[in-house]
Amino acid sequence: MYGIEIALHTLMAIVMTLIFQGCLGSKSARKRIPGYFTLLSLFDVIMLLACVFELYFLQKSMDGKSWAVILSQIFSCLDFLSYFSILAIFVMYIESLVSQRKSVSWIFAKIAVLVSVIYAVLWCISVFNGMFFYVEDGIYRNGKYYIFGQMGGYVVLLIVISFLVYYRGAIGPRAFLVLFSFVIFPVIAVVVRPFIHFFSIQIALSLSIILIFDFIYMYQIRLIGEQEAKIAEGKIALMISQIRPHFVFNVLNSIYVLCDKDPKAGREAIGNFSNYLRGNIYAAEKLNEVSFDTELMHLQYYLNLEKMRFQDDVKFELDIKERDFNIPPMILQPIVENAVRHGVCKKKNGGVVKISSSRAENFVVIKIADDGVGFDTKSISSDDKIHIGINNVKERLWMMCGGELDIHSEIGKGTEVEIRIPLKRDKK
Repeated sequence: MYGIEIALHTLMAIVMTLIFQGCLGSKSARKRIPGYFTLLSLFDVIMLLACVFELYFLQKSMDGKSWAVILSQIFSCLDFLSYFSILAIFVMYIESLVSQRKSVSWIFAKIAVLVSVIYAVLWCISVFNGMFFYVEDGIYRNGKYYIFGQMGGYVVLLIVISFLVYYRGAIGPRAFLVLFSFVIFPVIAVVVRPFIHFFSIQIALSLSIILIFDFIYMYQIRLIGEQEAKIAEGKIALMISQIRPHFVFNVLNSIYVLCDKDPKAGREAIGNFSNYLRGNIYAAEKLNEVSFDTELMHLQYYLNLEKMRFQDDVKFELDIKERDFNIPPMILQPIVENAVRHGVCKKKNGGVVKISSSRAENFVVIKIADDGVGFDTKSISSDDKIHIGINNVKERLWMMCGGELDIHSEIGKGTEVEIRIPLKRDKK
């Protein structure tokens, strides 16, 4: 009676098992596949297998075997628990996906989890008391409160729709359509199931997960090579741009003067300059992020050199409240250099550059602010040589860690650059 459904769900379970193995099959895959999606695949496999055994033992129970009825009920409960787990995990997955690009409220996930837990328990109870459904002559029948039982899945799917629509700008059109299939496929299953009885919601959800897997694995990972090449190329260009001839000349000239005036200070300056150059070369070789402390140490060498050159005309203030995180290399120094060269150094009597780090929800916020001359941010263009370094930093931030960079400036008052780096993200 249920032969076709059992065969189809078994086949789908095999496919989903292969996908689950693909999520864990290599170190590269584990780094690129979101943890929530891996859980999604695991629970889908469990749901499909539970459905297979549920139907198998239900078919056996038609021969009057009481033990088969009990086993069918047990696997039915496992089916419902897995189904609602998938709904809740999917909401958490898309929230984590969006949180890599902007701050989001996790209230959606909390509501989805609460609804899923409540209805998972209620459907398991229904297996034994028949309030949502019952089995008669081996056929599922709607119970007295069947419509109420359906509301749980509809509420979670409505949360998914609301979230996707609200954050569609951050998700992007392609990802939006793929993720929206998680809603569309089950709806199609509900509509066609009276005519095609083997096309269940379990099959529909599995098809959607396969489509999502194809998107995040086959599409995004296909681009990863291009991104890494672009990151490496950008970092080398940045390293070269930072070792500017005029900067090297000015530093060496200052060291030359110090060697006669203050040999000890001269030796210290040579050490700072050597470490600064070494840090630039190290950053060009790194394809991954570095600790914030490492980046801060490289910045400190640069600050020491600038203090040597400008003395009291340029002051630096550090307010580091958060340091336990990673950051793409050579992010801070180009921004601080811009603040010095194009901000406080153009101001009569110099000024102050403040560097701070703090935590805000799921982000680390780094601010580089100066009280220099400021500028009109509307005047920034892609070929503006002053801001090419900043644009390079902005692109690498996004590509390497999903970070964002905003510039706020006012003529005559100064400039503030704000960097937001997500704490919860899938490391590459």
